[in-house]
Amino acid sequence: MEKNADLLHIVEPGGRGGVYQHVLGAIQNGTYDKYSEVVIHTAKDAELTPAFENVAYCHCMRYQRMGPRGLRAVASLFWVLAFMLPHLFVSMLRRPGEWEVQGLFGKGIYTIFVIIPKLGGHKTTFVPHNSFSRNNSKMEIELMRWALRLASRVVVFVDAEINKFDNVRILERRRLWQYLLKVDPATIEEWKERVGASGRPVVAFIGQLREDKNPELLLEAASSISNPLTLVFAGQDKGAVQSIRNFALASHHERIVIDSYLDSVDFQALIMVSTVVVCPYEVASQSGVLALATQLGTPVIASNVGGLSEQADVVFEVGGKDAAAALASALNSFLS
Repeated sequence: MEKNADLLHIVEPGGRGGVYQHVLGAIQNGTYDKYSEVVIHTAKDAELTPAFENVAYCHCMRYQRMGPRGLRAVASLFWVLAFMLPHLFVSMLRRPGEWEVQGLFGKGIYTIFVIIPKLGGHKTTFVPHNSFSRNNSKMEIELMRWALRLASRVVVFVDAEINKFDNVRILERRRLWQYLLKVDPATIEEWKERVGASGRPVVAFIGQLREDKNPELLLEAASSISNPLTLVFAGQDKGAVQSIRNFALASHHERIVIDSYLDSVDFQALIMVSTVVVCPYEVASQSGVLALATQLGTPVIASNVGGLSEQADVVFEVGGKDAAAALASALNSFLS
């Protein structure tokens, strides 16, 4: 069967969160306009499926979202091996075209997503979004190297990542678009009341609540600031919520913790009502949160890791003993 250069298969199994919303944002902003048809292979319960011209959603991934973590992981892995991978192989044979694999899915399973179309001789783009393993797993790092070597093209979003991928065939730099919704004014007012009713500046830490994202550094920095602030920590708990709640924050500040996954509307509305978004991460390549805040016009303060300095309005140095003081100085300078 002759290959169709106008067809692009995008593999993004997650169906929610930053990587998936980036795929939608890239479509929304014309990244894939050269293709006459785009098929997104994603989750059955994808959080958004906006109607784009010439874009189809293939809901070939199914998650076990409920139950103990171990059971969910096993059930989801079974679906990938028994159903999704065979489906992708059949799609490669029946509907040849170009392929793009988005994100570091499933502790290395994404490498198989890259291998399948390569076996058929199809052009395959790999968009890892990170140049590191969050678990510092040697196996995951090696699998990433395999995917990078196999891919026809690798995509990065910031200049700081370019030298991280020096052993690839073609390296392409793109803009990290995030999907923008039309948010109901009533929703915005609800969020203003929820986090800004006191009239204090709203300093937001938004996204997965993880230790490597340094939420306690923001709390420590805020404690040295005399002007009262409202600190909002919002996102799915990935191990940091307890330490956020337990931190002895100065009493003149207000702390709001929302430890649940925010859908796209609420995520966007919270950014819109925030005075500033802070990303004090210890490790990062770039940030979808920063990209979205920039698109919405909300200022960002970020650490100087990865390519965050290319995305942020104000940058501070992280990693040393004076990191909290540096962040406090950046916050004071911005708020004044």
